[in-house]
Amino acid sequence: MKKTFYALFALAISGIAFAQTFRPGTELQKDRWYNSSEHNHSLIFQNDGNLVVYNDGDSDPIWSSNTKDEGARAIFQRDGNLVVYDYDGNAIFSSNTSGRGAGRLTLQSDGNLVIYSTSGSALWSSRGGNMSGGDRYDNDNSYDDDIIGELARGTRLPTNQKIYSRNKAYFLTFQRDGNLAFYRTGSTRALWASNTQGRGARAEFQNDGNLVIYDVYGNAIFSSRTNDRGDNMSVQNDGNVVIYDYNGNAVWSSNR
Repeated sequence: MKKTFYALFALAISGIAFAQTFRPGTELQKDRWYNSSEHNHSLIFQNDGNLVVYNDGDSDPIWSSNTKDEGARAIFQRDGNLVVYDYDGNAIFSSNTSGRGAGRLTLQSDGNLVIYSTSGSALWSSRGGNMSGGDRYDNDNSYDDDIIGELARGTRLPTNQKIYSRNKAYFLTFQRDGNLAFYRTGSTRALWASNTQGRGARAEFQNDGNLVIYDVYGNAIFSSRTNDRGDNMSVQNDGNVVIYDYNGNAVWSSNR
């Protein structure tokens, strides 16, 4: 079948099989096949933007994120959430597992894609969904699940979504007006802002560890200047947004 031929062709080119278990902070590459340990099921983030699980040898998926023609990036984030984003940075699929102690995403030999906590409890599965609800977003910028605590490198900040501290006392948001702002929950006065209102088109904590806001022409109009240093960005319980390096040292903060 078409899928089988393509899989064999891809493996012939690459010569390797990619791992079936993912740690938080992993971005799935488009058009790469990730196999279960017994090589009887495969996960692929397709070029058409759909995240799909196949039974090897079949051309029909046994599960998908239903993001065909929309998905731009698929990330198992450091906060434990499996998310597919569109080209505008909006979350269009989520496992709704952020802040719940996720430790790994695994494609099992039975074809079930499962997110497990660090203690081994299943938090979400492709067969059973979220153990407490949720899945695909309607693309209207109203979110059923918040991002909690931490962002991994390579994460674009969805417009108007709140990224909360773990105690929910503070949140960071890339506003519709193009300003990245940090608030105390319940207050309309920003504790910190990028001052890019009316200019900002997208905000991203890039793969190089730099937090950058770009205008519509692709020019950087704000930067944390942490390229090649930043490893993760944390919205903290103490009312500070901090970028840490690989060794846990703060290289940028909103309070500086």
